[in-house]
Amino acid sequence: MLEISELSSRAANNESKELRIALLGRFSVMVGKCDVTERFRRKRRPASILKALALTPGHALHREALQDLLWPDFDVDTAANNLHGTLHELRRILEPGLERGGCSAFVALCSNVVTLHSPRALWIDVEAFELASQLTRANSDPSRLEAAVALYAGDLLPEDPYEDWISRRRDLLRDSFADLLQDLARAYLEGGQPWLAVRTLERLVRLEPADEETATQLMHLYGVLGQRLRAMRLFRSLQRALDRDLDCVPETATEQLRDTIASQPRRAFGSTTLTSRELEISELVARGMTNSRIAAALGLSIRTAETHVSRILRKLNVCAREQIADVIRAAPPLCTEGYVSPAELVS
Repeated sequence: MLEISELSSRAANNESKELRIALLGRFSVMVGKCDVTERFRRKRRPASILKALALTPGHALHREALQDLLWPDFDVDTAANNLHGTLHELRRILEPGLERGGCSAFVALCSNVVTLHSPRALWIDVEAFELASQLTRANSDPSRLEAAVALYAGDLLPEDPYEDWISRRRDLLRDSFADLLQDLARAYLEGGQPWLAVRTLERLVRLEPADEETATQLMHLYGVLGQRLRAMRLFRSLQRALDRDLDCVPETATEQLRDTIASQPRRAFGSTTLTSRELEISELVARGMTNSRIAAALGLSIRTAETHVSRILRKLNVCAREQIADVIRAAPPLCTEGYVSPAELVS
C-alpha cells in the first residue's frame, strides 16, 4: 500500500501539472497554485513564444513560424539556435526543477513543431471567452451573457501594443466584447431592467467613445429615466470623440435628440424619488441579489450597500426587500436630477 505521504506527494505533483494562462487585461501564468508570472520579467522571448502558442488554434506552431515571428532579420541557423535556447528558458521558467534533457510537461518540440500542452488541464482565458461568446449566440439568457462579459478582463496583451500579430487578434476580441455588451443591454431592456442596461451601455461607450449609435441609445435611455444632465454630458463627450477620432460632428438626428432631452421639464416624484444609484441597487435587489453581491457588482463596500438598501426601504415606505421588487414592477420610481442651466448645455 502507498503511504499517506506518497499519496499526498502524487496529488501535489498532479495538481502542479495544471497550466492557466491569462492574456486579457494582463499577461499572467499559473502552474498549479503557483503564480510564475514574475519569472517572465525581462524574459521577453520566452513570454512571446508562450503567448504565440496560447493564441494559436491547437497550440502548435512550426519552428520556422516562430523563428520568423521572433527573429525575422536573422539567418536560418542563428534563428534556429536562438529558438532552441529560448525554448530551454521557457521550460525552466515553467518547471524550475526540470532536469537538463528532461521531458517538459508543457512545451515540446517534435518533428519541427513546437506544442503547448498540459497533462492535467490547460486553461486560456481567450479560449474561454471565445467559447462563452459563441454559446451566447444560441442562448441570449442574461446570466450567460453576464458570464461571458465577466471573462473579458481587458484588451488582449496591452503590454504589447505594437505587435502586429497581436493587434489583429486584439481588435477581433474587442469587437466580440462590444457585441456582447450590446446583446446584454438589449436583454436587460427586454427584461424590464433599464438601469442595468444603462450601466452596460456606459461600459460600451467607454470602450468606443466615437460610436454614435451606442451613444444615442444611451442618451435616449437617460432621457427616458429623467437623467438630463448625464445625457448632455454624454453628448459633449461624443462631440469631442468624433472630432478627435473621425474629424466629424454628430449627426443632425443626434443633435435633435439632445435638444428634445434638454427641453424636458424637470420632474418631481415626492417621497418615492430615488437617486440613480438607489434605482440601480433597487433593480439588483429585485433580482434577488444579496447586499454582498450588490457590493461586489458595483464596487462598493458591503456597509455602503446596506446603507443604500435601508434608505430605499424608507423612501418607498416598505419593510422588506421583497416589497422593493413589487414597487419597482408596479410603479417604477424615477430619478430626479437638478436643473440644467442654459450655460451647462453649451459649455
